[in-house]
Amino acid sequence: MKYRPLTRYFSLWLGLLCISIASWATNQPATTVTDTSVRKLPSFQAPIVKSLKKNSPVQLRQRQGGWYEVMVDNAIGWLPILAVRLAPINIGHRTGSGVGKLLATFSRGPQAIAASTGVRGLSAQDIKRARPNFAALNYMLKLRVSADAAADWARRHQRHPQPVPYIEEVRP
Repeated sequence: MKYRPLTRYFSLWLGLLCISIASWATNQPATTVTDTSVRKLPSFQAPIVKSLKKNSPVQLRQRQGGWYEVMVDNAIGWLPILAVRLAPINIGHRTGSGVGKLLATFSRGPQAIAASTGVRGLSAQDIKRARPNFAALNYMLKLRVSADAAADWARRHQRHPQPVPYIEEVRP
């Protein structure tokens, strides 16, 4: 029972840490990696809000799957995660103390060699909430071509045939 107040303070500290991390993730400066388009929704079929050149500055607002919601010149839209480079975090002078070394671990200095982008798959809730998207299905069906059309395109573009069988349409 003596340690109960300590537990309460730890929970408060942990909560404040989570809030500070969440607020750090929003309104974070970043730049574009390539020429890209800001979309109205997190989808490549969504209308383009604004076109950006490589190294254009953006402000990250939130993340959804493989997309960042960004603000650019008072316009809000979505960019693919791989089109964005986060701005370096300035932690300040690195000391030899344990805390300084810990903070240096999270820095993005020249020693930061690898970067990774994690986009998780579907959760159980996503599957339960899933609804058919017939517009997307129709869009995909418009993109299909016959085997003869594909072979003709390959000949015109000097592509060599590969031993992969064409998928025949299956009807129930």
